[in-house]
Amino acid sequence: MKIFFIKSIIASLLVASFLTASFISTNAQANNSNSQHGNHSLMGSHGMVLIHHPEEGFFASHLPLYRTPHDYQLIYKIQIAEPDKLADLIKNDMVTLLPANFDLSRLIAGERFSINTTFFQGHFERGGKSQFSTDMTFEKPILIKKVSPTFTAKKATAYLAPVSAQLAIFAHRIQKSPSFDAIGFVESAMVNNMVDTLMCDKPSKLRVETIKAKLEACAKLDVKYIETQDFK
Repeated sequence: MKIFFIKSIIASLLVASFLTASFISTNAQANNSNSQHGNHSLMGSHGMVLIHHPEEGFFASHLPLYRTPHDYQLIYKIQIAEPDKLADLIKNDMVTLLPANFDLSRLIAGERFSINTTFFQGHFERGGKSQFSTDMTFEKPILIKKVSPTFTAKKATAYLAPVSAQLAIFAHRIQKSPSFDAIGFVESAMVNNMVDTLMCDKPSKLRVETIKAKLEACAKLDVKYIETQDFK
């Protein structure tokens, strides 16, 4: 009788131990799954457009889309070893750039790093011509904003990101389709330094000339780039 009782206790302990181990294992797997979901990779090809200010240098703006992994408006200060090459290119026409494949999460996190990059005269996906490749450094983030494909507002909202005491970069907050991407510079004296957004009247038509005229009339924005095709 005693032997049977002892065996019953041992069996109960073994079952309890198994259930506890299974519970811990299941929770560990769940936590690991959640962790991986929260740090998912945005690895891929991330094209950008270049804008230039004679005193503040070069800035690369990620070409955003509504879909992941490209649903971010990101602007970074950049450096290359031969900036005169870029200065000459950008005088002629739009300059776009295509870094080697990388994880966009690095820019979202504000990371500084260097990467081999090809520069194009014109839009690299629309007939732009490759000019040269070199190492480019993402120096520091200027703007990091996620695109919401459902966001809508009565006004055209522009993010304002300071570059210096005298200068800020603006970026139109992309709204629900149809919308547009637009970036450029604005003198700090033309906007309230205490705000990080600017409200402008929406253009009556989503044409480059109409958008440019409307933005230039709003706080004298110096528009450097406008894109409508990707947001129809």
